[in-house]
Amino acid sequence: MNSSVVIFAGLRRTNNERFEALAAAKRLGLSVVLIGRAIPEMAKEHLLEWHECDTSDYEVGLQVAKDVASRHNVVGAFSWTDLELGFVARINQALSLPGLSPDSVRIIRSKFLTRQAISGIEGVSPQFVKISSLDELYTAMGRLGYPAVVKPTGGNGSKGIFILKSEQDLASAISNLHALVSADNDPIFNQHGDEFIVEQYIQGQEVSVEVLVHRGIVDIVGITDKSTTSPFPFESQHIFPSAASDQAKLDVQRKIVAIVQATGCDNCTLHIEGKIENNKFTLIEINGRPGGGYITTHLVPRSTGVDHVANIIKVATGAVPNLKPLRDMSYAGIRYIFAEKEGQFLGLSGYDQAILDIGGLDNVMTEIPLGSSISLPPKSYTTHRVVSVVAHAPSYEILLKTLDNVTASLSINIK
Repeated sequence: MNSSVVIFAGLRRTNNERFEALAAAKRLGLSVVLIGRAIPEMAKEHLLEWHECDTSDYEVGLQVAKDVASRHNVVGAFSWTDLELGFVARINQALSLPGLSPDSVRIIRSKFLTRQAISGIEGVSPQFVKISSLDELYTAMGRLGYPAVVKPTGGNGSKGIFILKSEQDLASAISNLHALVSADNDPIFNQHGDEFIVEQYIQGQEVSVEVLVHRGIVDIVGITDKSTTSPFPFESQHIFPSAASDQAKLDVQRKIVAIVQATGCDNCTLHIEGKIENNKFTLIEINGRPGGGYITTHLVPRSTGVDHVANIIKVATGAVPNLKPLRDMSYAGIRYIFAEKEGQFLGLSGYDQAILDIGGLDNVMTEIPLGSSISLPPKSYTTHRVVSVVAHAPSYEILLKTLDNVTASLSINIK
């Protein structure tokens, strides 16, 4: 056995995020073995070895992981996505590694079980009901009232979230949900099937919280302000750090610690979403993986200088993260540009001029390959986010203006 090895189960969706994860492991002196349903071509030059297999078949996946451990000094296993959390928890259990346990993953991968687990924490959860049919939804709405939100208990990435404003919304919402979870194109729904949760709608500023848990210690890395689209609530913008008041941040800290304890999470990274109103935090959901949308790989490091990606890997291996900022905090943000019609993606206009004219612009990244077919929700929830713009600034207000200027100068070409 030579250098220490960390097992990655899958990678993030975009090559930019994938590269940052692989580069962070190298900075820590770790070799990466990737086990996944598909192996990105760009990753292979950064890997010690890779194994393509169906990670939902835990027996097959564990055979691969045990074979890797028989030949290498495996010090940790980690999932960058929700889809592989159960698989990684079983690797941790089988190889006696730090990280999330199968019991904790079972709770946090179910929005219903999460609500049950934290029900004893005051002020952190709206009223909720588990349903599976239209009749049950009607009954639940008689208890909860409008507005409300209904979504799959095992969903992720804003898939299948429907805001219910009146009785007229119920039939279409449940029909679309049944169609979504029964489709064969997204394995994220396989475990929970036709199981949905309906909750009272939470008011306030939407935020996400990046959390590291190591040896029972809960560290809040930071809070991000989030904006979403309508009528389908897709994330459209992230600003780090949040403009929340100190009082609100203290409430977030107190409740996050209680949530972590109630769900039994340890030696892991968490991406927790909620809303803040009147300086009080209410939970939307807890995710047992790093924040996506470039929060982890671009915004937190750009704002603080903290090597957040390396810290995530450290925690997965049982090491202590280094959370000391390397510079005075600035503001970093991302804005997503969505297609407004269906068709074939032919490219992006205005990029060259934006680079020349606008200070503070860090990245303009296309999310889908040229020539891709674009469909809009509810037909597809994954193809209409086309461009991501990352920028930084010394103040929240200047950052918003920068993002406004960049996105106004760009246009998506669709045939």
